[in-house]
Amino acid sequence: MVGIRALTEFHGSTRGVGLLRFFWGLILWVRWGQELLPFRSLNWEHWLLGALFFLGTSGMVIGLFSRAACLLTGLTTLYMVFVVGHKMGMESWSHHHTTFLAVVSFLLAFTPCGKSFSADRWLRILRCGSSGTPWPQEWGNLWAVRLIGLQLSAIYFWGAIDKSRLAFLGGDRVEQPLMYLYFGSDFPGEWFHWACMALAISSVLLEYTLALGLWFRRTRTPLIWIGIVFHIGLYYFLPVTVFSVASVVAYIAYIEPSAIHRFFDQMLSVGPSEE
Repeated sequence: MVGIRALTEFHGSTRGVGLLRFFWGLILWVRWGQELLPFRSLNWEHWLLGALFFLGTSGMVIGLFSRAACLLTGLTTLYMVFVVGHKMGMESWSHHHTTFLAVVSFLLAFTPCGKSFSADRWLRILRCGSSGTPWPQEWGNLWAVRLIGLQLSAIYFWGAIDKSRLAFLGGDRVEQPLMYLYFGSDFPGEWFHWACMALAISSVLLEYTLALGLWFRRTRTPLIWIGIVFHIGLYYFLPVTVFSVASVVAYIAYIEPSAIHRFFDQMLSVGPSEE
């Protein structure tokens, strides 16, 4: 019982998961919004899928009926990934980053993500003002947040496993996209091969380190900053857009909820007068 309780009981401030819900809805818009607009395909299945998607994601961003909105979004995007993507053959919807987006959307439905930074909280505060009762606490059981962190750790770990082979560690797989994007058919010199090998080895080591080190308090903060720089580099130099942004946002799942709560208390507190 103690072991099960350790997995299902993790109480803390809901500000972090409220932020995660808000940003995740925006990321989903960036990834799928244009493709699901009604004029993209003139059939009722597309319109229904788009309507469910925008209804759910709008609820996530606004924070209205937050958990129901996350559940609707999660089920809709899981259908998009596994049925439309894998079964019907839409390859662009079956990547690891789309699966990541869908699974995290679904998991957010099992968190108290509407208790902070949401219309749900604002409406509760209005009701409290009318009745004279105290404001609702930004506190809840965050057990599912650990599963969100586990999703990103799994991507890092299995991505590193997949790259732990000579074709990648030797630098060849790194050379190919860089030659295509930056140099064309003009090989820049022997230094380029050694640089690509160094990039390949260091990126695999970093992915292994991030997969495990983000779970430990002593290594978490420096690794979050290193991971942010890593993903900014991927975003800037390579066409790895949505996954980079989603990974940085998902780091919220690793941060202590109390630290996030204190950060906003400090940011929103009234400091000394400047007059």
